[in-house]
Amino acid sequence: MQNLKLLQSEIHTSFNSGLFGSGIFEDRIISLASGNPVSHEQYGHMYTHIVQELNRKYHFFGFDEKINPPVDCGFRPLEPRSLFHNHILLENEYRLLTEDSRNLNLE
Repeated sequence: MQNLKLLQSEIHTSFNSGLFGSGIFEDRIISLASGNPVSHEQYGHMYTHIVQELNRKYHFFGFDEKINPPVDCGFRPLEPRSLFHNHILLENEYRLLTEDSRNLNLE
């Protein structure tokens, strides 16, 4: 849980648009899901706050296309699991990667 709170704080205090454009924070959120499952009520609540903060920063820096719908007018995700739907987590807890070592996003 502490890692989730630290990540939320880091997103909130970061003003480096390059970090948000590159998807680093999204990757870190997804990485934390293996040890802090979004299906757990307490963790699910934290993911809602983290993704809301991430969505606010995406909007602030003009990366609205990166916002994972559906969200409310405060950028809070209506379904926090939507961030995880486009990634494949293998049984050994590793994520499926593309040839250039980026996460594979399914469209």
